[in-house]
Amino acid sequence: KQKLEFRLSELEKYFEVGDHVKVVGGRRAGITGMVTSVEGEVIVLLTDVSREEVRVFSADLQDTNEVSTGLDVVGVYQLYDLVLLESAGVSMTMPSVGVVVKLEKDMLQVLDNNNKLKPMRPSDVQLQKKSATAVALDSEQQTIGQGDAVRVTEGPMKGKNGTVRHVFRAFLFLYSPSRMENSGIFCVRSRQCTLMGQSKHTENGAP
Repeated sequence: KQKLEFRLSELEKYFEVGDHVKVVGGRRAGITGMVTSVEGEVIVLLTDVSREEVRVFSADLQDTNEVSTGLDVVGVYQLYDLVLLESAGVSMTMPSVGVVVKLEKDMLQVLDNNNKLKPMRPSDVQLQKKSATAVALDSEQQTIGQGDAVRVTEGPMKGKNGTVRHVFRAFLFLYSPSRMENSGIFCVRSRQCTLMGQSKHTENGAP
């Protein structure tokens, strides 16, 4: 066999559509995903965690069987924490809240109660710890709270099912494992939902 020699500048990593890879360099280091497109030295990935498409250089990739779960903690914040947005503190309107749906090195991606995704610095939000005991009323005046299964009966999310992850006043942050975007979280008003089955909260049917 003939031995071939090349300078490093003459070599380029090779990937095909369908390869599972990990980003090992650059600002997106640590994420994993599947190659969906190859554009020369630029590779487009569908990420495992957030199911978003990102573009990275092939030099920053390597083949992997690993599936990243993203960062677990940024400061005191974890995935699915309910947070109070700082801007609400100076507003006379109802406070704005959101759920952490993605953690990055120095940022939190927060889905707010209007279903808008906002990049937030940890210093700009406050942990909201009271949602575990908070309850709201559904469209049939039944009490619903954290852990209850509901069906959305009105609004743009009509027909979807989810489990209550957080309650804040009239808003429910629901989780659905079949929902790819925003780590499965979406927000609806409690009056747009109907309880499915028995509530985990004692108010329903109490004497």
